[in-house]
Amino acid sequence: MSWSNYERALILLEQNKEECDFVGERSELLIDKAEKELGIKFSKMYRHFLNSFGAGNFGSQEIYGVLQDDFENSSVPDAIWYTLTERKETGLPDKFLII
Repeated sequence: MSWSNYERALILLEQNKEECDFVGERSELLIDKAEKELGIKFSKMYRHFLNSFGAGNFGSQEIYGVLQDDFENSSVPDAIWYTLTERKETGLPDKFLII
């Protein structure tokens, strides 16, 4: 996704707040901890999403993100927990992040 498409998505979220259910802002410290746990760096766009929204859904579309710092004992829509689970259970390559 390009940055301009991301900006358009942000406008849609703003225009349709009643369809949004997000956990809210996540701190830089928590996002850094999530990156370290996975051994990857998030894109600028995904970091912005995490800083602004955390995780949640727009209508019926879930967008996985960061919920808390307990990445082992979490659930959907926690991208870190789900990615770690899929790495263990299915051999998901370390370079991938499920969002």
